[in-house]
Amino acid sequence: MENVPLTEMHRYAEIQALIKALEVERSALGATIVTWLAENSLKSIDSEGFRFTKTDRKIWDYPQSVRDLEDSLKREKRSFELNNPDQNQTISFVTAKSI
Repeated sequence: MENVPLTEMHRYAEIQALIKALEVERSALGATIVTWLAENSLKSIDSEGFRFTKTDRKIWDYPQSVRDLEDSLKREKRSFELNNPDQNQTISFVTAKSI
């Protein structure tokens, strides 16, 4: 292989590792902030040029009948994909994992 962009690949890997570490830290900080907002009966607070807002999201544990419907839909979609290969779009992007 010629002209492999090793410098760019190295920098990409460095950035990827930094992002992963920062996301872990951000998640922990977010949990602390959410707890503080809840304890102080606040929905949001402005600080450091940001508005920190506690957002609630409901989640459900669906019954088996609903999960079965979801599985059926996934099978139908996969069947459509296999039987209609010309009805897709291809996008290109780069991924990298630490090895």
